[in-house]
Amino acid sequence: MDQNKVIARVKDKEFTNADIDTFLNEMGPQRSMQFMDQDGRDRILSELVNHEILYLYAVDNNLEKDDVFQKELELAKVELLKQYAVSKLINGITVTDQEIEDHYNNNPQFFKNDESARAAHILVDTEEKAKEILAELLDGLDFQEAAKKYSTCSSSKNGGDLGYFGRGQMVPEFDVQCFEKLNPGDLSNPVKSQFGYHIIYVIDKKDAGMKTFDEVKEDIKPGLMATKQNEVYEAKTRELRDQYGAEFIK
Repeated sequence: MDQNKVIARVKDKEFTNADIDTFLNEMGPQRSMQFMDQDGRDRILSELVNHEILYLYAVDNNLEKDDVFQKELELAKVELLKQYAVSKLINGITVTDQEIEDHYNNNPQFFKNDESARAAHILVDTEEKAKEILAELLDGLDFQEAAKKYSTCSSSKNGGDLGYFGRGQMVPEFDVQCFEKLNPGDLSNPVKSQFGYHIIYVIDKKDAGMKTFDEVKEDIKPGLMATKQNEVYEAKTRELRDQYGAEFIK
């Protein structure tokens, strides 16, 4: 799609595909989804044209001189100036790699990895059925194929894969197998739970430990940035309260 192609014009004002994309980006991902096809883009273009002709109408009819508009304009100016003052205040604040690393080293309690396991399972209603499937698996049937064919769990579409989970997230009978009895690559005998009979295949296990610095570096940065910005904001507003004689009246 040619972003610079002119697709509409109102007097000297030209509209391009880039204008539509800018409008969509400002809407945010959820709202913009309904306008992603050509019909939606045409509706956005129509609205952009409408906005322009209404602006021209307002100018031609001197609406900017209306008292109501002037009051609204002044209020908008005040709010915009407040926002700009905050922006100027915190602009240029940065977080260094050393600050991020220091936060990581000084707060290990926030960066722990709990013990976890990744497993797949096949869930059926009866022990007899579970034993039949287990025999097929031991005879060479692929576990994923068996899960898709036999399992009554919604995970069957993923070959029975439940992803990673920690202790206590599964029923106790399942937890015992994954965390205490089986190693990666092991296959369980039929295990009874409140849901039926499981055949469990452990894919991977991870010990408890610390997340690496590289894993969490980008997650730490926004929080530190917000903290530093807030500190500057609070310090400056305390200073300005004294300067402008602010007082709270109970």
